[in-house]
Amino acid sequence: MPPLLCVDERLNLARGARIENFIYKLKEKQNGIKMVVKPKVIPFEESTEITVPGGGKIRRLVTPDKGCSIVYYVVWSTAEPGKALHAWHTHTHYKMEGYEVDYPVTFEETYVIVKGKGAVEWKEGEKIMRQEVKEGDAIFLPMGITEHQVLNTGNTEMLAICVGAPPIKAIK
Repeated sequence: MPPLLCVDERLNLARGARIENFIYKLKEKQNGIKMVVKPKVIPFEESTEITVPGGGKIRRLVTPDKGCSIVYYVVWSTAEPGKALHAWHTHTHYKMEGYEVDYPVTFEETYVIVKGKGAVEWKEGEKIMRQEVKEGDAIFLPMGITEHQVLNTGNTEMLAICVGAPPIKAIK
């Protein structure tokens, strides 16, 4: 039976190294050995629900601290009618209502609306711009995005899956 390389071993290889170096070390370890890298299931009920500024609720599903990806994260995000998936913010250092996050300079994020409808809002100077979104729509937030929020404008709960890279450092 081939040796197993678990997620923890992959993270140990990556500590203190750039992604390219991590990939090189992984390939080097594979030389002459058929390796099996196992999938990891993260049970929903093992994630903690956190209320974020704006009234939305998130569950961090795929994150480095759960022994998962060191390249991206995945979050389950909900908001009741009139609430935001996340309050107005930029992707720099963010601190509000006891919630604090450090964003990497190269951070990018995508929301996929799974259920409900709403609007992505962003600021252009003093003006607030808005674009409606619905089930199946994706919202891409590139590096350097201006202050923005995703607001539930519907009559039912909005559910979105959020993927961001590289992973953020959530202080709370």
